[in-house]
This record gives sequence, structure tokens and C-alpha cells, in this order.
Amino acid sequence: MFDDKVITPRAARLVSCLAMQVNQLPKKPKHVGLRPGAQAPIMLSRFKDECCDGLAWVRLAGVVQSSTNNWPSADVTPQGNCGVKMLALNFEIGLVRCAPTKPAEKMPSDEEWNAVAEATYLDYIAMTRAICCFQDGYRYLTLVGGYTPLGVDGNCVGGTIDFTVAAPPCNCADVESPS
Repeated sequence: MFDDKVITPRAARLVSCLAMQVNQLPKKPKHVGLRPGAQAPIMLSRFKDECCDGLAWVRLAGVVQSSTNNWPSADVTPQGNCGVKMLALNFEIGLVRCAPTKPAEKMPSDEEWNAVAEATYLDYIAMTRAICCFQDGYRYLTLVGGYTPLGVDGNCVGGTIDFTVAAPPCNCADVESPS
């Protein structure tokens, strides 16, 4: 049996920090958790709409084998027997909510759009505070990427932040410690 001591603990720490921060928002997302895949799935059924409920997530967006000299880029220099000195774990932190929607014969008001826009700004602040929470006491390197707005798509609006975290590789016994 395999035991993941590298990715899962860091993803869990990040989602815990995200949950703590989004719970302070005036309009809290109902769903907070880990999401897999090439993009975070936002589920919609006849009875449930995760977007309109509010959804905050952490998704593993990629893993790069690196070293302390080249982090977070891929290391193309051989590193001895193991070949990997450290990893760069790229996480996506995201939050979406419902865009103002009306029946086909009506348009959302400026005030409704303003309220949603301002909510997405607060969402950004909550996501950056989740990163600060994660970094507090974390002994490895981190790198915060940019914010990317999402939507309006399928009545969802929100955004994501890329966050890269250094981690030791899980498959080698004698590795240097990233710092």
C-alpha cells in the first residue's frame, strides 16, 4: 500500500486554510474541497447547482521534478541515483458563485452586477489570505502566481490563483531538503 506524504498533506493544509478564510465572507460558498482533473468540475443537476451555492476548491494542476538550484522549473541536470531532489507542486485555488441571471425578457441591474463583482473581489482576498495561512510556518519555498477571472460561463463567475509549493520527492530515501 502506498502512503502519500507529499501531495495530500499539502493539498489538505491548503483547503483547510481556504475553508477558514471563505467562512469569513459575507456570502460564504456552500462547497469547499479538493477537485481533480484538468479543470475543476463544477457540478449541475436538476436539483443542485454548485456554482450558485458557491464553490471554493483546491486542485493539483501539475507536478514538476525540480531541484533547489532550478525550482520551480524542471531540472534537466542529472541529480544522482534518485534523479529528483524536490518537487514543484502547482495548485489552483478557485472560487465561483452565481452571476445575476434573469428571465430572457429582463436584464440584471447595474446594482446586481456591482454586488457580484464586489463579491468576486472579496473572494480574491479570501484566496490570498488562504495562501498566507498556508505559508505561515511552512518551511519550503512557495510561489504565488496571478489571478485569472472566470466566466460569466454557465451562469458562473469567479476566479483562480496559481500557487506553487516546494516539496521533497516521495520516492527517494536520501534527498536534499528544499529551503
